[in-house]
Amino acid sequence: MKATNFEWSALEEHYDPAVLYAPRTWGDLTSRETLSPIDSRIITYLARTIAEKTWKNQLALVAAVMHSHHLDPGTIVYYLSGLNSLFEKLFQIFHIQTLSEWNSSLHLSEYVQKKVCPEDSLYLRRRLFVTYCSSVDHLTRWLQSLPEDEQEKYATFVLPDLDRGALFGFVKKKEVERIQREKRKLETEAVIHRLAEILAEAHFRYNLFLRIRAAYHQAIEEVKSGRRSIPCLIYLKEGGDKKKGLPPEELLTFRLWDRRSFVLAHADGYSEGLVGHARLNYGHFAPGKAAYFLEYLKTERLKDNDNPVGLWFAELIEHGALANNLSYIKPDFRDAAEWLNSVGYPARKINPFWIKLQGLGSWSKATGDSSFMRKAEKLAEGMLIPIENLYPALTFGLAALDIFCSSGMRINELLQIRTSKDCLVTAKVDEGNQGSGRPPEFHFAFLLIPKGQRLNKAESFWVGLETIRLLATVGKMLQEHYGLHEGEVLPSVAFTNFHQRRHRFGKQPYLFQFSHIHLAPDDINACMRLLVHGLGFQTTSGDAVVIKAHLLRHAFANWAVQVEKKPIDIIAAILHQKDVDVTKYYSQATQRQVAGVADELIARITNFINVGELLVRGPQQLQKMLEEARSKRGTLVRVIGGTCTFDGPCAAKFACIGCPAKVVDPSRRQEVKEHRGWNLQQAEWAKREGFLVHQQQHEQQARHADVELREMDLIEAYKEDSTREPDFFFGN
Repeated sequence: MKATNFEWSALEEHYDPAVLYAPRTWGDLTSRETLSPIDSRIITYLARTIAEKTWKNQLALVAAVMHSHHLDPGTIVYYLSGLNSLFEKLFQIFHIQTLSEWNSSLHLSEYVQKKVCPEDSLYLRRRLFVTYCSSVDHLTRWLQSLPEDEQEKYATFVLPDLDRGALFGFVKKKEVERIQREKRKLETEAVIHRLAEILAEAHFRYNLFLRIRAAYHQAIEEVKSGRRSIPCLIYLKEGGDKKKGLPPEELLTFRLWDRRSFVLAHADGYSEGLVGHARLNYGHFAPGKAAYFLEYLKTERLKDNDNPVGLWFAELIEHGALANNLSYIKPDFRDAAEWLNSVGYPARKINPFWIKLQGLGSWSKATGDSSFMRKAEKLAEGMLIPIENLYPALTFGLAALDIFCSSGMRINELLQIRTSKDCLVTAKVDEGNQGSGRPPEFHFAFLLIPKGQRLNKAESFWVGLETIRLLATVGKMLQEHYGLHEGEVLPSVAFTNFHQRRHRFGKQPYLFQFSHIHLAPDDINACMRLLVHGLGFQTTSGDAVVIKAHLLRHAFANWAVQVEKKPIDIIAAILHQKDVDVTKYYSQATQRQVAGVADELIARITNFINVGELLVRGPQQLQKMLEEARSKRGTLVRVIGGTCTFDGPCAAKFACIGCPAKVVDPSRRQEVKEHRGWNLQQAEWAKREGFLVHQQQHEQQARHADVELREMDLIEAYKEDSTREPDFFFGN
């Protein structure tokens, strides 16, 4: 069933009217004065997902009753999806045809006891069991509120209860939480020691993609001007550095096509009618309707016999991972899904690279590209790249990765970022010095409503200049996407349907939007994964780790507390968490960190001064550093090697080298070098005089300076890479 509108009455065709208009629910006209309309997300889910299922009326009643009990729309959809998943699973296993055959005391009991579906995690079994029990409780309470004659009428629509007492022992909440926390700690450990690599590699990859896209657009101009014929070969040199006199290391070969030239070049693969239209420049092949696309042919090494690096996303296209919402059930996509599982993306119902929005990350069905390219891919010599579809996805992914890694922001807070004046605050914190050439310094904050804030009261989320630059890149991409002129604002769109807080936010010019639709949380995660695919994140036990926003939030908290040793309450303020115990959970030490502390204690006992390996923070992580104190007093001051972003009393007592509240500035490298040299001199003096503690302190400061210098190297490297002009030439 396809919902044509978002009215409850639209469900009449497939649902029992007794359920849709049940007493004391929204369908009952006498109850509407005390109830708000049923949210479109609930109606859409019932219309598109459950309308043909055997259990549709029972779940529709669950939705209506929960709405009358004032549950959040997102929570209701969560319950419905859980019940639907449970019934789909168990009806198939037990060969149940109708709900009258459903025996919760038998079927659900065996599932909870792991007698069936042993592959399901303890977390999933508890979730589905609790979902069922809670739904029964809501239905029972509602049924008991009805007159006796109506109770008898609606009893058949109420899910049967079961003896729960003994079953909860099989899915203990504390055991589920313990397993989840251990899993999260292992996943965090796999990421935290590679944050520098993640952020830097994401920038290098994005820069490479921009050079490919620039060569692609230049080739189109060559063809349009008549200087080149189509198909046109594009050769892109990569890996060298003209400024430093370093020769290129790889040669990437592409071919530019339009639909007409491709059909004519592969005439044997198309119908005579379509080939005839192409020859006559008719219909879709008419002048002015040229649809260009790019074919990737190969990558060759130019300086040695090593394996070429090539394109990191090529294997995703090769195995069809970007083509659709791959299902591990549908035969058409099983091969691609199995490949994803084999390379570290555990089997899920949703493809980790699938983006719901048409044309974002993959060929669009709306423009006809999807159907044409599906055929063309089978005929092409190389690989067809959706270059204009990947461009916005990678742009969104880089901006999101920067924000999550550098601030620990939640995904629903990122989705609130918008271009309206009431969202971004800009403050000048230093006037600069014209005589010395020091420019003014500015500080930026987004006003967003954090999770747990029951009142619509925005709080400040401070970001660095690099974050603002990346978000401006997103804005520029959207300006091109919508064809906006200078000064025109982004269109206002509704907050994503796929978030439970949607009802709290109205239409706004949200920055993370595409084709007039707000990106969903899964879309954001998929865009980030496109950038970091192939980096190979694994736990110490060898299990694959899939990057997602919440994992990066855990990694940020762990880094701030365990590596930088900052107070829990300050990190809680940065993360906008009211419960400090939650922050403690986020920042629990990993096994590697515990082992590191043990090694450090042994080293101290034996008078070795090395206090353990220091973690190099990634360049983007450094571009947004916040120390939000509980009292808003104090000013930003000029500090050694960068800019302090601490808005309050200095918790580090102005020990600025190595402080997480400082944003390092590569242009002030000399200050850090001099500070390092001074500390080494003081450490040598302390050693001669026998002041062991002072010697340790100064040598630690010198090591922090070394880390900051390496951080500056990373920042300079990716910034220099972003300014490198693409080195390409053409051929036919």
